[in-house]
Amino acid sequence: MARVRRTWAALIPAAGSSRRMDGAEKEFLDLDGMPVLAHSYLLFSAIPEVVSVVLVVRPPAEQQARAILARFSDAKPPIIVGGGASRQASVLNGLSVLAPLRPDYVLIHDGARPWVSRALVARVMSETERRGACIPVIPSTEALKRIGACGECIEHLDRSTLFRAQTPQAFRFRDILDAHRAVAGEEKTYSDDAEIAARMGLAVYTVKGEPANRKITFPHDVAPHGTRR
Repeated sequence: MARVRRTWAALIPAAGSSRRMDGAEKEFLDLDGMPVLAHSYLLFSAIPEVVSVVLVVRPPAEQQARAILARFSDAKPPIIVGGGASRQASVLNGLSVLAPLRPDYVLIHDGARPWVSRALVARVMSETERRGACIPVIPSTEALKRIGACGECIEHLDRSTLFRAQTPQAFRFRDILDAHRAVAGEEKTYSDDAEIAARMGLAVYTVKGEPANRKITFPHDVAPHGTRR
């Protein structure tokens, strides 16, 4: 019996304020000869199962992003949408645009993580198709403390069970769309899409992440690091 081919979409939120980048917009900084945003876009657009790529950018930057990505004529044309007041709102904007296309699954990946590898994406996709939701994680390598209001250590955490979450985080599309819609009216801001999924009772599984899959947050993060993958 032939295996049913599942369709995927990729959603790349890149509408952050870049307030810790000394005024520079990190998504448009040059990295190895092309803008940061283009690295993830080209990786996801080259995956055969990914039929749609959505980029969420700050509304004033939509035309700039469209002009930059038009240079890559061999890639799947992106869908570009304006972001919201928070990352959470931006992701919901992107998911809502994808809703009429009805992909089976979606990969949600930070636009500021340009060093993601194809191998990591493949691991996440495989586990998601098997279990419904998956995120990459890496172990904490430093001692972790819970700090009180006066700056004192009030708890010394066991790091053997604590991991740092990365992206892409992947889900059955309908599950994560419903979860985002359900929490949209809440005052709480969730840390990532996995937490939103868990809030709605969805089990989220993990695969091994990669230390190289860093997120650009500060200016020194875009110093030369060698090849992307």
